[in-house]
Order: sequence, then C-alpha cells, then structure tokens
Amino acid sequence: MEDWLRLVISCFPIIISERMQGTKPDRKVSLKEKEALYKLFRKQRQASSVVINSPPSVQKLLSELIVISIAYCWDFFEEIDWKFVLQQFRFWVEAAVVMMEEIVKNVNCTWTNECNEVNSSLIKLEKMVVISDPFLIELARNALVGVSLFSYALELDDLIFEGILRLFFCTAAAEAITNLCSNEASYIIASSRLEHHKFWELVAACAVQSSTRARGKAIKSFEILGLSTGAINSLYALLFSCKPLPPLQLAAFSLLLSETVAPLAFTSDNDKAFDVGTSDKEDSVDLSSAGMIVLREEISYKLEKPPYEILQMDLVAPERVNVLVAWCLLLSHIASLSSSSPKRARLIQYVQDSTNSGILDCLFQNIPLDILMGTNSRKKDIELPAAVSEAANAATRAITTSSVLYSLESLWPITPESMALLAGAAFGMMVHCLPSYVRGWFCDIRDRSKSSSIESFTKASCSPMLISNELSEVKKAKLAEDNFFISVSTSTKEVVATYSKDETGMGMSIRFPPSYPLKNVEIDGTRSFGISVLKCRDLLKSLTPFVHNRMAWLKQ
Repeated sequence: MEDWLRLVISCFPIIISERMQGTKPDRKVSLKEKEALYKLFRKQRQASSVVINSPPSVQKLLSELIVISIAYCWDFFEEIDWKFVLQQFRFWVEAAVVMMEEIVKNVNCTWTNECNEVNSSLIKLEKMVVISDPFLIELARNALVGVSLFSYALELDDLIFEGILRLFFCTAAAEAITNLCSNEASYIIASSRLEHHKFWELVAACAVQSSTRARGKAIKSFEILGLSTGAINSLYALLFSCKPLPPLQLAAFSLLLSETVAPLAFTSDNDKAFDVGTSDKEDSVDLSSAGMIVLREEISYKLEKPPYEILQMDLVAPERVNVLVAWCLLLSHIASLSSSSPKRARLIQYVQDSTNSGILDCLFQNIPLDILMGTNSRKKDIELPAAVSEAANAATRAITTSSVLYSLESLWPITPESMALLAGAAFGMMVHCLPSYVRGWFCDIRDRSKSSSIESFTKASCSPMLISNELSEVKKAKLAEDNFFISVSTSTKEVVATYSKDETGMGMSIRFPPSYPLKNVEIDGTRSFGISVLKCRDLLKSLTPFVHNRMAWLKQ
C-alpha cells in the first residue's frame, strides 16, 4: 500500500516557492485524473479511524494525499470533506505544538536554574533541541502546506492559526531565553531550525496570514506557559537572531507592527497585558505625563547606538544590519499612526531627543554616493547611476507605500547591494516621517561634495513624491474661508494664500524647493493692495504662523 500511495503522490507534484511565498500545483490534470484522486481521498476519509492507528510512514503518506487532493481537486470537495481536512490539520498542528512547548519549557527550566553553569548547560541544550523523531514535524508540515494552499480562498478556523502562532512563539522564546545567558546557546537554538527549515519557513508564512483574534489568543496561550520571557521579547530575539532564517525574521517584523502587538511593542509599559482584539488606541500608552516616551530596551539599545560605532563596522556586519532593521521597524510604526496622533508626536520627539542624526551618515555609507560626487544638484533632471538607482527606487517605494517590507524581503542573504536597498528604504521613511530631523542633519554637513550628492539623490528619489503628497493634502484640506483663499499649483510646486478685507489685501506664496525636505519651504509675499510695504511685512510675519498652524503638512 505504501509503494502504491507514493506512486500516486508522485503523479501530483506541488510547487512550494522560495521562502514560502506561494504554494500551487505543478501541472495540469485531466478531469478523469481529478475524479480518480478525489475518489481515493474520499475513501481514505471514510476510513479515517483506521488511518489514525496506521504506522507513522502510512500516516505521513496519507497526510500528503490530503494535501495533493486539496491542490488538484478541491473544487470537488463537499462540506464534510472540508470538515475532515480542517480536523486533521488542527490535530497535526496541535501535536507539534505540544512537542515544541515541552522543548521550550525544558530550555526555560535549564537556563533559569543553571545559567551560571554555561558549559554543562550547553551540552544539555544541544541534546534538548534535537527532534529525534521528525514524524510530528512532517505531519504538521503537510498541514501547513495545505493551509497555504487554500487559506486565501476559505475562512480558516482560528484554532489552526492559533496553533501555528504558538509554534512560532515557541522557537522565538527559546532563542530569547538563551540570549539572556549565552550567545553560544542562542546560536544553538537558531541553528537547530535549519534541520527543519522548510517547516519553520511555512510556520512563518502562515503566521503572517493569521487574524488579529488568532494572534491575541495565541499570545494568551503563550503567557500561560509561564516562561522567563514574554511574547514581545521573543519576537525581538527572533528579529535580531544570530543566525537568521529570513521568513522568520520577516514574520517577526510584521507581527511587531500588527495591531495586536504594536501597542506594547515599542514602549516600556510592562504593567499592561495583551487583550484579544487589541488595537492601537491612543490610551494604550500613557501620554499624559510631561516626560517623554521610554522605548523598550530591545529596540532602544539599537536606535541609540552611537553612529561612530556603526561607521567603523563592515558594511554587511550583522550588528549594522540589526540597527538598520530596528530603525525601519520604528519608522514603519510611526508611519502607521495618524498625523494628529499624540503617540506619533511623542515618538518623533523621542527620536529627536534620544538618537543621533549621524545614523544618516551610516545610511549613506551603504548607498554608494561616491559615484555622484561632483554631480550638479541644481540640474532639473538628474539621472542616477545604476548602483544608486536601486537604492533610490527603494526610497521612493518606501514613501509611496509607507513600508520597507519590499527591501526586507530582498535583504537576505546579506550583500552590499541588499544593504543599499535597505538603507535607501530607511532614508525614504526618514524623510517621510522625520523631515525636520533629516533637514537638521543635512544643514550640518560641511562637505560640499557630499551634501551635493545627497541633495541629488533626494531630489531624484524622494522630493517629487513628498511634494506631491503635501500639495495633495492642501487640496483636500479645504482651508479657504470668507477672507482667506488658497490655490495650489502643481507645476510650480507652490501654494498661494490670499487674504483680503474691505479694500486691502495681500498674498503669500509657499514654494517647495526641488530638494524638499532637505531645504525648507520658501515663504514670500506676493502682490498687495491698500497696504504699505512696512505694514505688508508685519502682516506677512503675523500670517506666517497662522498658515503654519492651519496647514499640518508644513512640518517645522
């Protein structure tokens, strides 16, 4: 029977794309083949009680049969078929969860009680994380392949995703626990994933697809384990893993930004607990006190790292990578908050008060701007060299989407080129979220050649989109009143404000420079009537703050 099942399964191959970004059938089949496969599937479903008592090798083959049936003849499935499939998936995932939670509890016990006896603990750890019988992992892997095949088409039970997320938190927690005592121990944990890397990649891919409710329930289940580390600390440990497995890092990044986790993922607010369905509300962080926000140590340690230390690192050094990823994480969170959000304002204030803008020098170490040295930044159209163009495109895309995921997906394996993409995306997010911060740094540059090349890069990759966004916001704002009128010119990149009363009036133009926001907007008086020049100047001075206050897009 086993040989016969293997033959059937080999006739219906499935493609699992690189980094688990998609799963699909590998060939077209005839109607007769689909009917025959469905008939075989239905026969096994009806004999499911016998299957449970079959040898592991047979159960594994039958799990593969279920997966190929979903891939090739799912449109034949009836409600009873789907119920059977989901039941099997839940059972297989839960079995793997029980095994992995037992492992992480043993790791926690060992490193909590024997943290001072590192050598003996390392030997125990190496044995502890070895999965001697991969049977449960293989069944769960097939369940995950099945989930990835039709999760977009059907509304899956949250219980399945809750189990998948618990698997995800188990491996993250194991690394977080060992991080506290020994880098070598955390390396053992990270390396142990490689033996079953396809399984963990599927776990990561499915975790990203999970619902808010499933995430909340999984975190509550995780907390019940009573480990020495929390869910957020575990996610950070995985994000900054000493031996990355890219889909896991991408999933950790996404979960930290999710509405379930983000409210507590950045600030030190340990007294608050997760709640199922938590959303990023303003009251999730106490903003009433006069003091500034205090960020969690896991991320603040990297954000506040002195730039001179980073400048001395290799361009692809792991710690440099982690610092840039940490910045991308914070900037992505800031971008997700509304412009009027008090939390956003406090986070921006944290950046200005607690970090060093020299991090921008580090970004431009990774972007090869030396090619642009000597370029005239005053040229209207600047054509960037190919080596710089990719980073510029990453910056543009980050501004357009308010996301750096595209650059993160291309980051591993780490190369100078992939780091240039990440640096470009980080710069795009900075000029998008922190224009004044970037402007202050730029104004302090004394090297004319360097400032000119940075201005050329910004003018080509960031400024057009930012200016367009600002002008669009003004158009939408409908700021005109009885005596106050606003007109927007996209061709001259200018906003003209006109104020008139009785037989007097004056105008004021607000013009965006080509390299905005490196250079501030230019505010000038235009035509006036019935007002002396001196009076016009005084009115211009008084109207300027009025316009600044009325136009949220003008960031000072």
